[in-house]
Amino acid sequence: TGSPLVGQVTLRDSSLARKEKVTVVANDGSFSIDVADMQAPFLLKATGTSNGARHNLFSFAAQPGTANINPLSSAALAHAAGVDDPAVVFDQADSASLDRIRERMPVSVTTLRTQLVTLFEVFGVGNRNPVNDFFVADHDRMDAMFDSVRIVLSNGVLTITNLTSGAVIFTARVKDLEHGRFTDNHDHLPKRGPRLAAPTGVQAV
Repeated sequence: TGSPLVGQVTLRDSSLARKEKVTVVANDGSFSIDVADMQAPFLLKATGTSNGARHNLFSFAAQPGTANINPLSSAALAHAAGVDDPAVVFDQADSASLDRIRERMPVSVTTLRTQLVTLFEVFGVGNRNPVNDFFVADHDRMDAMFDSVRIVLSNGVLTITNLTSGAVIFTARVKDLEHGRFTDNHDHLPKRGPRLAAPTGVQAV
């Protein structure tokens, strides 16, 4: 969300009697959970504070590996599930909905990347996957993008604004990201600043 979340990550598996594990987010935003005794796919929830604000963020992992939890992973999960609020998925998902999400999640991520391609280009993100590709909290590329914009999912609407100017960059119903409105105006886009030193690790948020 612009800086690593101070809080915890909860992971739930897809076994019939769903198993759950909780871990604390490290100072650099990284987290790790042993899922050897759990059944994929997995739902993840990060709760805590960042920059003085409270956040609940969500993500999905089809298998063990890297799973980032950030506002874009929350949006992708909601879109894949066809819901306004990803919290509903985390709290109420059944085997059928998890199968649907596993099938649709790659499409949802691709849709987000397509809609936000101009923003991604500003920060040199390219075609990197904000949900599954490893990145660190180093104020560069993917992390710099999260530093520079505010991404809010509220009442089923995803809104991305320039953190400095407050200008709206993108807005869409999260169920209908394909028809979102991107403001293709470089005055609205944040500027990529110099890279700053920061601790390494997988960014949880």
